[in-house]
Amino acid sequence: MQKSRRTTLADVAAAAGTTVPTVSKVLSGRSDVSAETRTRVMGIVAELGYRGRSGRDAATRGAQSPFVDLVLSGVEGTWANRALSGVEHAAEEAGVDVVVSVARPPDDAWLTRLLARRLRGAVLALVDTTAEQLATLAAARVPIVLLDPVSQPPSTVASVGAANWAGAAPRRSTCSRSATGASPCWPDGARTSTARPASTGSARR
Repeated sequence: MQKSRRTTLADVAAAAGTTVPTVSKVLSGRSDVSAETRTRVMGIVAELGYRGRSGRDAATRGAQSPFVDLVLSGVEGTWANRALSGVEHAAEEAGVDVVVSVARPPDDAWLTRLLARRLRGAVLALVDTTAEQLATLAAARVPIVLLDPVSQPPSTVASVGAANWAGAAPRRSTCSRSATGASPCWPDGARTSTARPASTGSARR
């Protein structure tokens, strides 16, 4: 049986009616792309399931970066403080630093900034991500974890619900190991079957 052909950057460009360099700009977080083109490319990336370049270049993106990005839905309230405290604690143990961003839907500016920074990975805390945004991050080879996701995430995306936070401490060593490689720090890539209200959890200090 013939193996199915891997979707390429050229396939995405052709389907989106644009050029390979333009698709590359979208996946790199370049600002010199129109909002309309960016949205169209992100939609095609999700539709075709493009997973990024393969080979030597694929593993090098952000691998040596000393930073992970914590993207919050807002900075007000104790939940945001607890999320920052827990992520910063794990990042410190792993020898990396945290960059904090705020996602304000429906604006995709946070995603563009994240892609442009070429960080080691990202933790998205209570951010209502779209399928197109998740597909774009996957295509750009940005490892992510969803912390207390608003909606049910795909099975291919690591997530930690509020109810899992209490169990995060015993898994800190795994978190540290993953943060020193190509992944951001998160506790064991735990998954939840349903999204939980943020108020039910308490972060590790």
